[in-house]
Amino acid sequence: MTTNPIAWIGLLATTVPAVAEQPTVVLIGDSIRMGYEPTVRAELAADATVVAPTENCRHSGEVLRNLQAWVLAARPRLVHLNAGLHEIYRNPDAPPQLSVAQYTANLEAIFRRLAEAQIPAVWSTTTPVIDAWYHRAKGYACRWNRDVVTYNEAAAGVLAKYRIPVLDLYQAVSEQPAAASAALYAADGVHFNAAGCQFLGRRVAEFVRQHLADPLPRRPFRCLYNFEMLLLCNQYPLTAAAAGAYFDKLAGSAVDAVMLCPQAWRASLWPSTVDPSWRQPQGPAKVYPASGFAYLQAGGDPVADLLAVARRQGRGCFLSYRMNDFHHVDNRHSPTHPQFWKQHPEYWLGDRDENAYGCQDHRRLHNYALAPVREWYLALLTELLERYDVDGLELDFMRCLRYFHDAEIDAGRPLLTDFVGRVRAQLDRCGQQRGRRLELALRLPPEPAMAAAAGLDLATWAARGWVDRITVAPQFTQTTELDIEGYRSLAPAAFVHGELNFLLAYQQEPGSTVQHYRLTNFPTYRAAAHNLLARGADGVSVFNYDYARPTDRSVLPEGLRGLTDQEFLSTADKCYSIYRAHAGSTLPAYNQADLQLHVPDDLQRAPVQAVLLRLETERPLAGQRIVATLNDTPLTALDRAQPELFPPLSHNPANASPARVRCFAVPPAALRVGLNKIHLENLDQATAACRFWSLELAIDRTGATR
Repeated sequence: MTTNPIAWIGLLATTVPAVAEQPTVVLIGDSIRMGYEPTVRAELAADATVVAPTENCRHSGEVLRNLQAWVLAARPRLVHLNAGLHEIYRNPDAPPQLSVAQYTANLEAIFRRLAEAQIPAVWSTTTPVIDAWYHRAKGYACRWNRDVVTYNEAAAGVLAKYRIPVLDLYQAVSEQPAAASAALYAADGVHFNAAGCQFLGRRVAEFVRQHLADPLPRRPFRCLYNFEMLLLCNQYPLTAAAAGAYFDKLAGSAVDAVMLCPQAWRASLWPSTVDPSWRQPQGPAKVYPASGFAYLQAGGDPVADLLAVARRQGRGCFLSYRMNDFHHVDNRHSPTHPQFWKQHPEYWLGDRDENAYGCQDHRRLHNYALAPVREWYLALLTELLERYDVDGLELDFMRCLRYFHDAEIDAGRPLLTDFVGRVRAQLDRCGQQRGRRLELALRLPPEPAMAAAAGLDLATWAARGWVDRITVAPQFTQTTELDIEGYRSLAPAAFVHGELNFLLAYQQEPGSTVQHYRLTNFPTYRAAAHNLLARGADGVSVFNYDYARPTDRSVLPEGLRGLTDQEFLSTADKCYSIYRAHAGSTLPAYNQADLQLHVPDDLQRAPVQAVLLRLETERPLAGQRIVATLNDTPLTALDRAQPELFPPLSHNPANASPARVRCFAVPPAALRVGLNKIHLENLDQATAACRFWSLELAIDRTGATR
């Protein structure tokens, strides 16, 4: 029977409450808050019910300890917070009551819990201290305005990370003429008189009024774990326990959200009514996706199994769906193709027995210019949203960055925008029913220009407020040449993650389909994470981690530890790498290359055993004289028997060979914190050309490279 995708989409009702109750606003803060609180209540009487603790909330540690009683139990529409004056209080000749590190750690924990509870928050900076007045009133120097400035600046980093709107009360007071500012204060130079409390209260009330209608906050996940459910089809038979065991390694790791790909390549691995392909009889038990389909036919639901495990572990849960998939499109009869794909060749971009590498526009990929294709994908995504209680959907545009014929990309752009808008509408509908915002996440190519060239109009999607989270992904192999900064400028309200890929390179055996993978080792994961976070990424995304299969899989949890802890990363062994990962990669290059590498490590923070640079060429070298400089410092060539800088996760023909490698010693003083310039040159290029293939820079603090 031929399927009709349009018939699967019906009219979707939206429930609107008949009467809107007045929202609750919670005020949290010290005695300054207690002073302006009556003015805020009066100013917002027609807009909100204002509540606050009867006691002085003192410092951020007290706020954190009492967050449940003071804020979470009230389930407010908005919470206004401030803390800082009690942190900076000093006994004579003593440090502040709470250090800057304690202050920011408390704020991190407060805003993380508020985001998890989806309670919107706003913040006011700590007001100035008039040093001379306060010291005279107290009889000794126990608060300093310079500390107010320091703590306000420290809080700003946390506030920016969690996208917390800020009312700058410090600036509001200090920008007044000196006499007018002094006239707001009580005699102690810290607290405010009646006029000052009214001055602050009116500004707080107006700020709160502006943000009462803000959307519910998104959880600031820092480490996403993309899991491909195709792996479950390696289990014979598949069981709920076998499925859940894949998440055992996440215990104690940096991972705080899973991005679950509910497919075996194109095949749906949930009991779908939109795509009933799982009901069809299967061939041999060990052919994808036979074991997954058998489990579904027996009443199992592997998506539900994995989501349940992730929820028990306290992790966020997303479904990551492939918007087009290149696997096995050269084989019309692969059992991983759904019925809809097989029954409708007229919906393909082309019909050739060729794989889709390179994303040419004549392959057997779905053509999004056709309405039935878009309707079918929307039906699948809607079914997933209605069936599973998740935090959001990720549209994975990277399984094949091809959606239209070349000649139709401009015409297709608004069609894809309309499609993404309809997905956002479904997320909003389900989110309204569940009382929270469901996120729209995107997995996108290394550079915004590549997304635009494929017909993805991210600027419009972001401007319309649709996009919550972006993962910037290499096309095939690991690299830090990802334009985090460009995506942030296009979508400033979205969380931007950089992806860590499981492989650095691959090699196919001649005349065979067998491929060998050069797996990303743990120092490379850590270097990439440190690089991306230091450049402003909100977090990282770990992709296809379970495809790394060392002899002893028990080592895998270690690689997930500390991936978002920049303190840990700053003192760990790391290997920065530049590999060919997309069309704009700086490598490979013939005979000469000028590279830029962002290295955030301060080598003075912890002892360094060695800093090494490794250059790899495409083919074996024949005695060419290769020179390398780092920030204009010439590097000394090393004779190393071991071509790998750090021990590899597995040994196979894809790993580096001595004949293709040149190593150099790097003087630690030559390495800069931040951007570094690397120059490579083949001095014998006129007679013996070579192609530079990859570059690695090892920072060895433990002696592991010896």
